[in-house]
Order: sequence, then C-alpha cells, then structure tokens
Amino acid sequence: MKIALPKLFGSKNAKQSKKETTRQALPFLLPISDLLQTRDGKWKIITRVSPINGELLAQDDLDEVIEAIQAALNSFQGRIQINIGTERINIDRNIEYFDQHIQKQTKEIYIDLLQQQKDHLQSVANKSRTVLNFYLTLESSSNKYQQASDELSDSLKAVMDNLESKDMMCYRLEQDDMRKLLYEKLNPETSAVHPWSDDIREANIAPKQIIDRGTYLENDGHYYKFFTLVDYPKTVKGPRWLSRLLQVRCNMDIAFILNPRNKLDMQKNLSNSVSELRRKYNTESLPEYVKKNILSEIEDGDYLLEQIGGENQTLWDVTTVIGVNSADLEDLKSQVQRIQNAIAGSRCVSWELKYYNLDPLWCILPILHKAEMLEHYKWPMPSSLIATIVPFDSSELQQDRGVFIAENATSRGLIIYDRFDKTKLKNPNQFAVGESGSGKSFYLGCDMIRMAPFNDYTIAIDPEREYHFPFGKRIVFSARSKHVTNPFHIKSTVIDSENETEEDAEVTLGEYLPMKILDLMVWFKWIITDLKPEEEGLLEEDIRDAYAMKEMTFETKELPTDPESFPTLSTWKEVVQKKIKDPELEMEAASRRRYLSIMRPYIDGAYSKMFNGPTNWDFDFVTVLDIHELSETVQKPMYYLLLKDVWELIKKNRKEKKGFYVDEAHLLADEENPLALKSLQRINKRIRKYGGYLVVATQNLDDFMSVGKWGTAILNNSFIKTFFTLGPTDLQVVKPLFRLSDKEMKVLAKQKGSGRGIQIVGSQRIEIQTRGSEYELEIIAPDLYEKMYGKKSRFGKKPTKVEEKDKVSA
Repeated sequence: MKIALPKLFGSKNAKQSKKETTRQALPFLLPISDLLQTRDGKWKIITRVSPINGELLAQDDLDEVIEAIQAALNSFQGRIQINIGTERINIDRNIEYFDQHIQKQTKEIYIDLLQQQKDHLQSVANKSRTVLNFYLTLESSSNKYQQASDELSDSLKAVMDNLESKDMMCYRLEQDDMRKLLYEKLNPETSAVHPWSDDIREANIAPKQIIDRGTYLENDGHYYKFFTLVDYPKTVKGPRWLSRLLQVRCNMDIAFILNPRNKLDMQKNLSNSVSELRRKYNTESLPEYVKKNILSEIEDGDYLLEQIGGENQTLWDVTTVIGVNSADLEDLKSQVQRIQNAIAGSRCVSWELKYYNLDPLWCILPILHKAEMLEHYKWPMPSSLIATIVPFDSSELQQDRGVFIAENATSRGLIIYDRFDKTKLKNPNQFAVGESGSGKSFYLGCDMIRMAPFNDYTIAIDPEREYHFPFGKRIVFSARSKHVTNPFHIKSTVIDSENETEEDAEVTLGEYLPMKILDLMVWFKWIITDLKPEEEGLLEEDIRDAYAMKEMTFETKELPTDPESFPTLSTWKEVVQKKIKDPELEMEAASRRRYLSIMRPYIDGAYSKMFNGPTNWDFDFVTVLDIHELSETVQKPMYYLLLKDVWELIKKNRKEKKGFYVDEAHLLADEENPLALKSLQRINKRIRKYGGYLVVATQNLDDFMSVGKWGTAILNNSFIKTFFTLGPTDLQVVKPLFRLSDKEMKVLAKQKGSGRGIQIVGSQRIEIQTRGSEYELEIIAPDLYEKMYGKKSRFGKKPTKVEEKDKVSA
C-alpha cells in the first residue's frame, strides 16, 4: 500500500520556543469522574484494549484483525487516540495478591502452597519488569457532560463491537482506573514507592515539578525525550509495517493522535492539486528530475483519491508522538538510539521534539491533548492504512492478579493471569493437547498445584497415573482396591439450567430421578455395547424399579445423605431376576437374561468390588481419581461414572470454586456411545456458572474429535487452548481449525524441549515454556529434582505405572 506525501496539501513550519523550567498546570481537570475533561472543555472516554499477537497469527486471521480495526475507526467521527505504553509490572502487586489470600486462609496446606508460589514468583520476577499496555481514547464533540456521556457511550459500543469481534477486548476505565493510570504515568518513581490507593489525594496526580531543559524534560527522577514521525515509507508491504518500532524493548510511550478530516474537502483539494501538477508537467519546460518528482506526486495523489473514495473509508490527519524515559541519562541515550534505529528500520524519518515545553509529555498521555504542535506534524491517512499498522499487537500476557502460568518463550517475560476474572477471560476453561513426552502432564501438574489454594475442590481424573501430590487424596480404582463407586448413588439434585444467570434451585429427588436414570442408561451402554432398542425400554424400567425397591420414586421429596440408602447393582440384579422368573413377562426374559449375563462381572465377578456396593469414598480439597490399573474395557465406564459424580458435586454449591481436570479425554470418544462425550461438552459449557473451570487434555486429538461435533465444541468453547508438540496427524487436524501460522507449526512440529508450546488465550497467542519451581519439581518430577538439586525428593519417587499385561482385563 502506498502512503501519499503531505506536500500535496501543504504543511506548516513548526514554531519552537524555549523555556528552561515550568510548573504548568495539568492539561485535564480535577476531580476526575467517569469521563475525563481536558482544559479545552472536551470530554474523553478511555478504554484499555487487550492485544493480539500478530507474530503468531496466520495471514487470514491478520487480515480479519485489520478489517475489525478499520471498521472500529470508521464507526466514530470524532478525535481518537491510540496509545501503546510500556508500563511497569509491579511484582509487588502480584505478591500483594498472594498475601491477601494467605491472610484469608486457615488451612495450613493452603498457606504453604501460596507461600511456595509467592517465593517462586519473586525468584523469577527479575526477568520481566515491564509490559505493553494499549489504550483507546475517544473525544466527544460536545462540551456538555450529559450529551458527551450519551454520545461517547453509544460510540464506544460500536467501536468495542468491531474490535471484540476479533477478541481485542475493550475495558472502559472507571474513575479510579483513570486516576491510577495518570498518577503512575506522571509520577514514575513516586508511584513505585507509594502505589495508588484510596488514601492518596487526587491532587497528588500532578507531579511536584517538571523541569524543561529544552532538549529533554526532568520529572520525578526520570529524564524524557520525545520524537515524532515526519516522513513515512513510499509504500508499505503488508500489515504490521511499524512492528519494529512497536517491539523495541525500552521505557517507551507511543501515541497515534487521529483528527478526522472532511473527505469531500480533501477530495476537492487533492483533485485540484493533482490537476495543477498535471498542467505543470504537461505545459511547463522543466528539468527531467523535476518532472520525475512531479509525476511521482501525481501517482501518489491518484492513489490516495482512489483509497479515500470507498464508502468504508474515513480519512484522518495522523500525528505520531513517541516518548522515551529513563532514570539515567546514559541509559536514556541508549534507549533513544534503539528507537531511532527501529524508526530507520521501518523506513521512516523522525524529528526530535525540542523546546515544546510540556506539550509532548501531555501528548503521550491517553487524554487526547490538543496542542498547536500537532498541526505541524500531521500526515493524512485513510482508515485502511492506519489499521494495517495493527497497533494492538503484543506477545505479552502479564497481569498483576492471578497465578504464574509459564514463561513467555518470545520475550522471556512471565505469563500471569486470573482465569476467574470474567472481565478479561470469556470463560476459564482450557483445552490442552500434546503427544507423549511433550510436557503436557508436567504443565497440568504445575497448574493443579498452583490453582489448588484458590479452589475449594481440585479434582483430576488420571488414566495414566501422572499426578501424585503429598497432600489431598488419591483414590485408586482397581480389582484390588477397596474403593467402591455405586452407579446408582446421587450426590446432589441440581438440575442444570441453560440460562447462565438463572439460579438453579435444588429440586426434589423425584424431579431429578429421570435425569439420573438417563445417565445410568449411558453408563450401562459402555458395558452392553450392543444394547438393542427393545432392550433399552426394559433396562430403563429395571433401573427405575431398583430405585423403587429403596423407596425412591418420581414422587420422593428428600435426597438421602447415607450412601447405604441407595440401590446397588445387587438391587438391580434382584429386580431383573424376579422379572425373568415372572411367567407374565416370559416374552421379555431372553433380553433380560442377555444383559444380566453381560453385567455379571460387575455384579459378582472381577469388577464387583469397584461397582457393586455403596459408594465408600468422598472428595478432598485435592482429589486424584486414578483409573490407570483398569483395562480400556473397564476404564471407559469408570471414567464416565466418575465424570457424572464430579459434575453432581460441582453443581451442589455455586459459591465454591472448583477445578476439574479431565486427562486422556479421548477415552470418552466412542461412536457407539456418543452421549458420553456430549456429557463432557455440557460440563465444558456450564461449569463456569457453578464457580468452576474445566481442563480437558488429550494426547490423541484425532480420536477425540472423531465422534460427532462434541469434541470440536469442547475445543472451541475453551477460551484457553494450549498446544505442545504434536504428531503429524494431529498437526494436520489443528492447523485448519486455528489457522496456525508457519511459525506456530514449526514450534509444534519440532521438540524444542519438554514444556514448549503455543497457548491461545482468546485472540492472544503466546509461545510458552513451562518451568516448575523447586517445590513443584520435587513433587512432579522427583528424578529431575534430584539431578538438578543434588538431593532426594522428600516425597519419594512416582509409583511405577502398571504394564498393560498386568491390568485387569474384561
């Protein structure tokens, strides 16, 4: 795309003045309300925008992001400012977050786990102290508050709808958010020592003194220099053409200030300028080099006329202001050099903004400051060209609340977020996939340890015997164990509502019973894989009668709390045998004999100790449900049964937080029993409503997605998606689903070491590296712990996995 030269329209010469010192008043008015008012009387609304990671996006996805940004610009007719700011990630805030949770806890194990995380975070925090934040500011055309408020609210909704269609989420800054932001921007050192709080007076937003040295400013222990772009490349090749500048790692603020320009006037003036240039080119006797320059300007003018002629184009005068600051003058020089190299590498020309008093400083604040100097350095651009800058672009995902997820393999920063924060994550669910040895299980083990003290329950279904913790409870299901899981047991009677905001009152046992019977039908089908349609009716009747033998019918009100009160497989067997002997039911006897025979191993045989009897175990704050010793034939019905048991627990109390980890989920994918995977999909869709999150993991993506639409629905509805090294088959499955870029495909195709992968959080894509703390390694990887730290784990080695030949077979 071409960038037209501003000489076609004329430009003003900058008038500079020098003032050595100043204590100029703030450019905005106090007190700050829900809108910000600047001294020219205009009202502004400020939003924070979550970025995409253009480095990892495929071209098609990037094109759609650009279209969304262009549509957002086109939807507003007033002044706009886009800010990209390097802001200090104050690890103290993360530490404070852990301290707050430690103070609330009474359980010693929770306190210990929180303290371990806090210590680990402090040890790795020195790797990243800054992160890019993005702001979008809109200015109302009205000086009257109410009119401005209505106008900005309506306009912001249109802008947000367009940006959020591609997951560039917008969060409007409230009164205290704006105070905090401006306080930190204007008081870099003071705010580090005295973070913003309700106790700080609003007047303290103003710095004590700003000294104008002409070529730089001094403020609160920092030195500032400012630049603007005065020339752009003749043409730009594709999107992200200023990415070199945006990615410079230094203390930098970039402001794109957009002033709307009347398109009709622009077209008229531009057309007149081009006509005059054509006349001059065709009629005047000029040197060849002059004619060549004129011809180039004519081409630029024709191109810009074509660009701004479209209905979906708006036209803007764009001024770019860049501010760099440091607490050390030598470091400031170094940063300035890096900035200038990046500008030159982007084929742009910069001009240092000297002797402009405090206007450059006010311009890099997200307040849409109106300064005379902006008229000197404006550049006409259509919305399509501005959008191709892709200003909301970063590989960082580091918040001051939440747990440490992994290291950012691109920037060496920290990935920290709170999955329960509804303002930043659409849902807290995660899907993880990776082949054996890729680090998937290590990642999940670390996640369970880190999330456990924030949950009331952390539960994992563990088919591969991967997760061993020195706290909580591990329940091993095998023919040798004493743990019984009664298929007929009911833990709660909450009927799930499709309406997320609707309260789910606990219904009577009788009202819940039809749903439980339906779940039991699915469980029986895991075992009786060829159940005939006529047998289904008989089986449903026999299940219902088994409950009736324990005085549980559709009219029963109360749910028993004693596990002994529920029917068992022996109760069901008694019902079936009685009907087989009934002469009046002779026509049905053969069907009942058949499915009773198939069920014998579960009633009286090798698996009876696992399934036949009252449930004799319960959940702890961390519970690992180990089904590794079971052969696949028995593993699948047990997996489904545990899935339903956990779901009944999750629905019981919406105020409790729960984390549910479902590993090797492809075991539930069976074409003969598709309702099992549908049940998992429903949990994935509804668990947030009950204060929980679901982590679904598999090392066999192809199998997981092979049954109907349920696997795909689970994957799509998980806001967090984590991919580790994949085999060729799974790579081909994932690539079209998420339009993975060539770089992402290389990361997932090559083993760069255990724990390396790609994480997608909404639209944000990050290359991650999982690393455990010393404490986590001691638990999850005792052999590696011993090798790294030269001492044996206090928790011993992980138990050896049971070989296939030793598993109980059907």
